[in-house]
Amino acid sequence: MRAIRALFPDKQILADVRIAEAGSKIARLAFEAGADLVSCVAGASMSTIRQVCQVADELGGEVQVELADEWFDAERARAWRQAGVEHVIVKRSRDREASGDLSWKSEDMDRVDELAAMGFTVTITGSLSPCRPAGLRRTRGRHRHRRPGDRRR
Repeated sequence: MRAIRALFPDKQILADVRIAEAGSKIARLAFEAGADLVSCVAGASMSTIRQVCQVADELGGEVQVELADEWFDAERARAWRQAGVEHVIVKRSRDREASGDLSWKSEDMDRVDELAAMGFTVTITGSLSPCRPAGLRRTRGRHRHRRPGDRRR
């Protein structure tokens, strides 16, 4: 992380460490080494998510949760948002892709809209092509723009 930060001092850097436990320890290591964001898995306990968010708040970082198909629960997502998670990634699982399901269904898009309405910045990944996936609507979540060099530290 330190080497990447040294090479790209003005870029926002994600430490894609996918925290599942030991939240405060891993988050602190990543932020102190120069990360702007850290990732958590959706299956992490709320205790772990809260620890990561507390360290992020203390050190000026941000938190995202990687949300696989089977882990979506609106109440849990609201709890993440209340704890301080700012970003979610809605991903198409590789197993789902391997089984031949490459589509984004209307319920997937409803999930994206619901998360954006909660105030998350939502990113989607998996089974995407240069054109917009069928049914994908533009949504407006909360997004904070930064100028180069405007790092929260």
